[in-house]
Amino acid sequence: MRLVFEIAYNGSRYKGLQRQKNTPDTIQETIELAFAKIYQREIAIITCGRTDKGVHARQFYFHLDLEENDLERLKYRLNRMLPSDIMTRSIKTVDDKFHARFSASSRTYQYFFHRHKDPFLQGLSTWIEPELDMEAIRSGLKLLGNYEDFRSFCKTPDRHNTTICTIHDFSLKTDLGNERFMIEIKANRFLKSMMRILACRLIELGSGSISLHAFEDLLKKPRSIDNLQAMGPDGLYLHKLEY
Repeated sequence: MRLVFEIAYNGSRYKGLQRQKNTPDTIQETIELAFAKIYQREIAIITCGRTDKGVHARQFYFHLDLEENDLERLKYRLNRMLPSDIMTRSIKTVDDKFHARFSASSRTYQYFFHRHKDPFLQGLSTWIEPELDMEAIRSGLKLLGNYEDFRSFCKTPDRHNTTICTIHDFSLKTDLGNERFMIEIKANRFLKSMMRILACRLIELGSGSISLHAFEDLLKKPRSIDNLQAMGPDGLYLHKLEY
């Protein structure tokens, strides 16, 4: 039977989601090792995508084919095996045609920022020192829905079959208290580091480092850019997936 797992994790101490040859500190390997302890054999999971080093997920899915009748017991055992910064929210049976990655219709990312240094937000939010023009950031966000090719906002555009993405929704929330704010973008798909690069450009827009015209030019004339700057992973969350 095919099972889909909904999980959440704090990615601060991990080298990213995807299993890597040179390090065991990935979300995927940590989960697969937990399954190996439970079932005494190797079990590979199929994930809904990837997150970079240090990025968090409030909602993340993976699937696998496994004969298991007691899903509540499996959820309990898996949570006992997993470290405290990874949790299993639910396990459900799905149709065999379901695919954690390809069946998803949209993904929503949130980026949290704070204006004053706060040790209790370390790793969970990005500290921004310059004064920002929030209306300039809003103006930049509004442009995203008018364009589809985000090649200018991808570190490895040639590794993707296409750099076309559809932005479904976006928002800037500034009412979080203590001069904290959040950028949220919902799209059918995201390219490599796309959210981190978009956030970097939007913050540059808010600080006056680039003009709205220059920002829109990157959308109007998609191109590969060397040495693309991206925001750090602190404060970036994969917030929601829809199927």
